[in-house]
Amino acid sequence: MRVLLLNLPSPPGMNVERDFAGGFGVIGSRSRRRRYGHDLDKGILLPPLMEGYAATVLEGNGHEAAILDCQLRSWGMKQIRDFLAERDFDAMAARVCLPSIDADLDLLDRIAAWAPGRPTVVVWGAIASVHPEVVLARKGVDAVIGGEIEYQLPGLADELAAGSDPKDIPLDSTGLVKVDGTRHPDPMDLPSPSYELIQTGSYYDNNKIEMKANGRGRRFFTVLSSRGCPYGCSYCPYIVEYGRRWRAMTPEATVDEIERLVEGWEIEAIWFRDPTWNIDTERSIEICDDMISRELDIVWRAEMRADLVTEELASRMREAGCVNAQVGLETGDPALLSRKGKKGTDLGRIERGIAALRDSGIPVTVNVLVGLPGDSWSGIGKTEELIREMGPHRKNVAHLVPYPGTPILGELEREGWINSRNWKEYASGRTVVSYPDFSGQEIMMATRYLLDYDRPKEKYRRLLRNLVGLQLGQARDDLEWMARSEDVSEKVSRAGDGS
Repeated sequence: MRVLLLNLPSPPGMNVERDFAGGFGVIGSRSRRRRYGHDLDKGILLPPLMEGYAATVLEGNGHEAAILDCQLRSWGMKQIRDFLAERDFDAMAARVCLPSIDADLDLLDRIAAWAPGRPTVVVWGAIASVHPEVVLARKGVDAVIGGEIEYQLPGLADELAAGSDPKDIPLDSTGLVKVDGTRHPDPMDLPSPSYELIQTGSYYDNNKIEMKANGRGRRFFTVLSSRGCPYGCSYCPYIVEYGRRWRAMTPEATVDEIERLVEGWEIEAIWFRDPTWNIDTERSIEICDDMISRELDIVWRAEMRADLVTEELASRMREAGCVNAQVGLETGDPALLSRKGKKGTDLGRIERGIAALRDSGIPVTVNVLVGLPGDSWSGIGKTEELIREMGPHRKNVAHLVPYPGTPILGELEREGWINSRNWKEYASGRTVVSYPDFSGQEIMMATRYLLDYDRPKEKYRRLLRNLVGLQLGQARDDLEWMARSEDVSEKVSRAGDGS
């Protein structure tokens, strides 16, 4: 059976980073582009790693696999149609994402009509796993896979190759196909991805300063050395697609994969895409030691829990080439952190972990989340104060997005704190959450405040970028923020004084 794995292009007006937010995807940047495609000079484009794994398993099952990354090629509808006109596939699989779900499904409807022989169209991704009924309502979609695709897609291909009609394949109670193959495989059971099908060596990180070399982005690739997270924070989207059971490659197997990329594809930088890279501290130290002993000429980054970072681990990470550690702070309000923030930790442990990383010379990026239930202007002031004390290299500040399938969405719905069930609005850049004592507008203003308090000129730069890019909606938001910024600063100050 001939199977095409599609990484769909971004829709007009936006660049979608499909692997972020646990596979729900995010709008990485806005675009002046009026067609499908992708702006390669903006942000970062992650390679289709999951598709690479699935391709290897497909071929091991006797199928033929191909991968088409339409984002990397910045292809629009015409190029995709021309590509399909010259080839014959029995099935096609594509991930759809929350910010682009309608545009993704519109394109798949067209692709189903264009492709010779009307191949079976299979959809996967976090939003499809949670709401397969939305996807299956489209005429161009024949089946939806839940969870991770590496064994689910080959299992479905086996059924189709044996003559099964997609309509006759059993479904679970939610509408997802039931085929042989786990939805959450053990990484040690998986073969290496089909790097030759992914155009490995063609992906560059042009966004992050610490990843640059000789004035250009480094040639980079991703490694997924562990999956799942046992902490199960109620707001985390990663548990939807990966689940809570932690599964990991051995340190040796992890570094084997990195060495394969360095030697075979001249990769210069690695981005670990593990939801939490350092759940097992000893394993993380062993990965670093193996990288050091093999003298790999590589830099890398990872997302991790600060409270699990020790001085020994931080030192080894730096020696092994770590150039950025991204950690979740979420809030500087200790009461809010214990109730709704990161489970099983406290601010003291987070501070010590960040200090260990910083003292080792590793740039730290802290992630801050505004709008958890119980957040307040007092909490925003405490968060600002803590960030100033910790002195991270960079901060990412976002408002709460209650992703479908996360526990926090159910809580917010029960309390009446959700003001929209339009999924497109969840990834629009504006909040769908509002509390009686901390409104949605206040959440957005607080987010802007924490982004800009130490960069007074940033709001003007952002406005100029949006005006030049003709992003008029964002420009209106910028003007509203500029008009209110002094009032917001005063609110934070009064809350800190208890007045």
